[in-house]
Amino acid sequence: MNSSDLSSRSVSPSSSIASTVSTRQQEATSLLGREAPNPESPQKLHHGRSALFIWVTVLCIILTLTATNGLIQAPQQRILESVFCKYYFQEHDPSKIGPDGEVAEIWCKIPEVHRPLASLRGWFDGLGSLPGIFLPIPFGILADRVGRQKILLFSLCGLFLEFLTLGAVLFFHNVISVRFILVSPVFELFCGGASVAVPTAFTMVADSVSPEERAVAYFRISAGAMIGPLIAYPVAALLMTFSPYLSILVALILAFFSVLLAIPLPETLNLEEARKQRAIAAESRASLPNDTLSQKIRVGWAHLVQSTRDLLQHQAVIWLLPIFLVSACTTLVMDFLLQYASEKFQWSFKSASILPEVHLLVNALLLMFLLPTLSHFLTNSRHMSSARKDLFLTRICIILSVVGLFLIGAAPTMTLLILAIVFYSLGGAFIPSTRALLVGLVRPEQNARLFAVCGTLTYLGSFISAPLIARTYGWGLDKGGIWLGSLFWLTGIFVTIAAVPLFILRFQGDDEDPLAVTAASLVHNESDQSDTVTLYSEEAEEVRERERYGYVRARSSAESIELAVLTGSKD
Repeated sequence: MNSSDLSSRSVSPSSSIASTVSTRQQEATSLLGREAPNPESPQKLHHGRSALFIWVTVLCIILTLTATNGLIQAPQQRILESVFCKYYFQEHDPSKIGPDGEVAEIWCKIPEVHRPLASLRGWFDGLGSLPGIFLPIPFGILADRVGRQKILLFSLCGLFLEFLTLGAVLFFHNVISVRFILVSPVFELFCGGASVAVPTAFTMVADSVSPEERAVAYFRISAGAMIGPLIAYPVAALLMTFSPYLSILVALILAFFSVLLAIPLPETLNLEEARKQRAIAAESRASLPNDTLSQKIRVGWAHLVQSTRDLLQHQAVIWLLPIFLVSACTTLVMDFLLQYASEKFQWSFKSASILPEVHLLVNALLLMFLLPTLSHFLTNSRHMSSARKDLFLTRICIILSVVGLFLIGAAPTMTLLILAIVFYSLGGAFIPSTRALLVGLVRPEQNARLFAVCGTLTYLGSFISAPLIARTYGWGLDKGGIWLGSLFWLTGIFVTIAAVPLFILRFQGDDEDPLAVTAASLVHNESDQSDTVTLYSEEAEEVRERERYGYVRARSSAESIELAVLTGSKD
């Protein structure tokens, strides 16, 4: 699990649950027709707890998880480096092994040691992303049906077990091969882990945020989540002066604490309304014969497919989702930053830990002060709609990120490397700003599924790119010199390709209107009426066809297709 990944999921407080949920429901418009107002009081469903309590608790959970990862990262790198270093010198020069059975860190900064270390990291990151490919969408659908809090708690338990397994392998590496760290992601296959916990926590607060507050809310929660690593990296460096294992022990305690934090969280999903809608579908099936196994399989598959299709009704969603596919590359290369600087400038891991600190500090200042101020200026002084503002900010951030990646790979000195990291970090908000843009394109009750799809794409990108980045880094080690930074250049190319649609999308009213897209396509806000969307004729025809066939007006159109499958109807 990566701290960047965690810190990029965000949400923020709102004035009250009742007002924000009411606003979102009044604005929400389904492709199947406008949703009826929710009769249930959100305050009642949240047992009188304010949105502030939900936000603060979720922030503490994410902050704790990012701190856990920050405490583990440098000690893990150092322990793995020492193991591979010992393996190498046992075979080639046993005199380098000290009386304590260890090799001095200064002798370990060689390609023969860092190449297998990079390979193991590549496999670890790749296998660790497999659960994120298959689990977020099913768990997202489940969260929409049984509630967010239960899914969050369950996934946090799996994440704690994953950290515990990783810590056990590192503690007992003299007995257990360090390659057994590849086993730790197995707990995510059963419980979901980070790929489910983060989007679910994000969704719980997103349920309470109004569209007007959304972008600023995402920026601020992302900044808050970075406080964990900002504290964790110097604490880890301090603890490593005594023992790297001490830092890992503190990290495990924090991981367990994150589980405890999730217990008092109230449910944010309107379960009563969801149960009513499922009851309507069940009542419509009452006259049907008992479901056979094949029918259940067909219904389950149709539910999953239709739930995903619902998110892809708007072209802008399809155009923007690839950004999450390549976002994993930016997370992975920043995880290689410690090893890259340690090899290129012969720094110890303890000394190189200042680099993630610089990245996180600049990112936190950006998200906490600069972007909220700029967002406020664009909205109030320039009178930009929410969608236009989010698109503008995303474009700026993408440009800064790409330029920063190329500069990091080419930096000849540590001073220039730090400046390049600052430049890259100034563009670090492109994921939360893209997410803010996407949230406005779907119905509020689809938020969990949207974040699940985004999470799935992120982990799919991680699975694909992890071995590629590791191999690229190994190739750079062999070539030496400036080619050591080739993994950052490769990532910059990937991000550039994925960002092309951001510079093609236009709003209706622009002279060059190749694609009329805006968040107002599904969420009609009076302040955004200038950005209304042309619904393509085939999509409008599909809406009319669905209404003519008289499908049940369920909260999710998956309920409708479930009836269609059971009765043999054709859409």
